[in-house]
Amino acid sequence: MFNEELTQAWTSVKAAAPSEFVKLPAGRYNCRITAVRLDSANAEKSLPPCLRYTLQVLDGDHANERTEKTDFINNVKSLSFIKLDMKTLKVREPASIEDICFALQMAVGLSVEVEVKYTTGSTGKEFMNIYLKRIVERMASEDAQLAVFDDPAPQNIPFRSEERRVG
Repeated sequence: MFNEELTQAWTSVKAAAPSEFVKLPAGRYNCRITAVRLDSANAEKSLPPCLRYTLQVLDGDHANERTEKTDFINNVKSLSFIKLDMKTLKVREPASIEDICFALQMAVGLSVEVEVKYTTGSTGKEFMNIYLKRIVERMASEDAQLAVFDDPAPQNIPFRSEERRVG
């Protein structure tokens, strides 16, 4: 079924690191939000807590590549941008800051248009900034996984309260 080269490579190839994300060129992309998670503060690196969105590019030259949008939660301005993203994603704003990530789980699976821009920090380091622009209404493609039920109200679907992941 597989050629000899792939068969031999299987035993020696290492799994890709799950944290490997591409640095997209500046521009606009249609992406699917495949995960949203909250990372706690990292005292060793003096980093505040942050929201991390995993995004998969849907089309164009970078189709199927993954990237990550990081929103640090460290001041009032950062909270205003998180609320803007929630509004863009049509996610209900939670009453408590502690529930931000839980509320954003409703956005997992959405297709969104994002804009990638680059800025240079005071130390000269370049940062990739990803801005959520809008939800993209897309027709189902042939590679989309669609659930079709004969019964309009299936009774055998288990309830899961854990983080939703797509793709």
